[in-house]
Amino acid sequence: MEVYAFKQPDDFSIEKEDNSQKVISNMKMSFTRVPEFIAGNKMFLAPRLYKLWTNKLPKAEMRRLDYYFRYPFIKTDTTVYQLPEGYTIEALPKNKNLSFEYGSYSGNFWYNTAQNAVYCAAKLELTQLKIPAAKYTSLKKFFDEVMKDEAQRIVIKK
Repeated sequence: MEVYAFKQPDDFSIEKEDNSQKVISNMKMSFTRVPEFIAGNKMFLAPRLYKLWTNKLPKAEMRRLDYYFRYPFIKTDTTVYQLPEGYTIEALPKNKNLSFEYGSYSGNFWYNTAQNAVYCAAKLELTQLKIPAAKYTSLKKFFDEVMKDEAQRIVIKK
């Protein structure tokens, strides 16, 4: 779990599919205690237990060389928070859609009243491994916005 920066789950399963073109991993985890912070009758939750992007890119000033990633990728995450009895949603982050020439990001949030559950779905896609130096500023801005979106919090109250 440490390699993925997850806290230790109460229940965990992983399915991995390898072929010469791509690697697909599906992980399912469940946690009984997840609030990052509790204040009075409110709990503050991260939108996802697994952040799709955590690397702050170097400053963009006077970039002359192309920037390389290890590989293009698609990362998706769906996190479902089953709220405790007596709790309801106070604030959800706003949905976000970002794109630039070499990638896209979407983060969507919704509350299901019947299930008393919060759903958080996100997708991050990078289509090229080599980013030309002239496009680096837009790349950095894109990933800075992704990190900003992932820093939002869900607020639930009793």
